[in-house]
Amino acid sequence: MKTIINSSKNLIIEESIYKFKPFVLHNRTELFQSEEIRPEELLGILHQHFRERLNRSQNAIMIGEFAPYIFGDLLGISEANIKKAALPWLFLYEYSLLIDDLIDKNRPKWNLELLTSQVLLDISIRKFLEVVNYNQDFMNFLSKYRTETYGGILKEFSLSKYKYIQSSSETVVNQGRKSAFVKLLVYVLIKLEYSRAPTTIEEEQFDKICSAIQLLDDLTDFYEDYEESRTNLLLANTLNWLKIKGLNSDGIHIKKDTLFIAMLLSSSIQTSLELASNLLESSSQNIQLNGGIISHQYFVSINQKCLLSLSSMDNFFNSFIMEMQNYENLYLLDFTNNNLTKSKEEYAIESSLLSFCDTLPKACN
Repeated sequence: MKTIINSSKNLIIEESIYKFKPFVLHNRTELFQSEEIRPEELLGILHQHFRERLNRSQNAIMIGEFAPYIFGDLLGISEANIKKAALPWLFLYEYSLLIDDLIDKNRPKWNLELLTSQVLLDISIRKFLEVVNYNQDFMNFLSKYRTETYGGILKEFSLSKYKYIQSSSETVVNQGRKSAFVKLLVYVLIKLEYSRAPTTIEEEQFDKICSAIQLLDDLTDFYEDYEESRTNLLLANTLNWLKIKGLNSDGIHIKKDTLFIAMLLSSSIQTSLELASNLLESSSQNIQLNGGIISHQYFVSINQKCLLSLSSMDNFFNSFIMEMQNYENLYLLDFTNNNLTKSKEEYAIESSLLSFCDTLPKACN
């Protein structure tokens, strides 16, 4: 039985994560002032890109930037060992963000960003090796997680934006492995604290966490992803639903509100929320906690927000079954003809549907 946490408690839990912010800001300053990123022009590229990412996060915390502290707290890692791993991780994190944008976007300074990414990767590996005393296992795990990361990216390339994607946890985790580099951070944290490598179960649970965050990130950035022609479960299943309904969206620029309503009518949002909730709940039940109550409750609170959003949507759709059927018919007619007249009741339904956009759990990976 899943329980609902009081929303005010959620707020307190989220605010508690910000206790890590001074450490995060300190590491960001270290990154921005790094004398190892040379030529200096590449440091300017890093500044520009990282600030762009911060702007795109829409005031949500970038979980990747907080990852050493959230995951370290979750695993009971000492502050000293978290500090050792945090800066090397930030170099690797920015590398992964650059690669993600280089793959997804046509960027005017792609050549300089590509060079910057390689410098960041080199610095990160070197710093991590120093932290783990040049343990050969590190290179083996780096190779393993790099293969998983690139495999996840290639898996995403293979998706068709007009073909239904099987909405299973296994499918989502396979796609979510493009964030597998975070497990290298987990490896270093566990190695420093417990002198061992992560277990298979621990790796699987962090796969689930990263996949859940990716699902919520896709919800947060849905229109940016659509405009950049990115493919993910949320958009693919929405566009496939439109196709099944006889609407060819290829070559049509869909407005943000129109796309969001299609995501709701097709149950694509509800599917993503349910999958994210299941993944978070499964991971929270199986990770061996050695402390980290705040970080654990942080993920529990995100899960509860997923459930609250699902409950609100279910209640609304069940309360207005006939009205929703009539509205869906009108929506489909209006998709290519914006001149149709809507009644006051239909405008009210539309307004209620759009209001769900503001209540969705926000996440930025």
